[in-house]
Amino acid sequence: EAWKKYFEVAETYDSGMCQALHQQIDTVLAGLFSAVVTAFTVESYQWLYDDSGDATVELLAGIANAMAQDRGRANVSTPDTSPMPDSQAALINTYWFLALLLSLSSAFVAIL
Repeated sequence: EAWKKYFEVAETYDSGMCQALHQQIDTVLAGLFSAVVTAFTVESYQWLYDDSGDATVELLAGIANAMAQDRGRANVSTPDTSPMPDSQAALINTYWFLALLLSLSSAFVAIL
């Protein structure tokens, strides 16, 4: 009968400990997922801005055009650059930010 009592106490203790560890692991994994999503979000966020190399090419093309006009030559063709980000990049960034918001929300709720 002493062993049955010990088994019941041990079973109660073990189940409580396993449940607490399970909740902690869920919180840690949610935080880890948020960190990974943040890294991808930071990298994809750069797609929304113009490349500084493109601005340099535009400035050099403008200088070349000015020099060509002074000498009476034909204009140098300038590359067509649009100031708006690509719609695909905006959509991808929307999804990354949404995933980040949801993962941080789930981590916050798991902590509470």
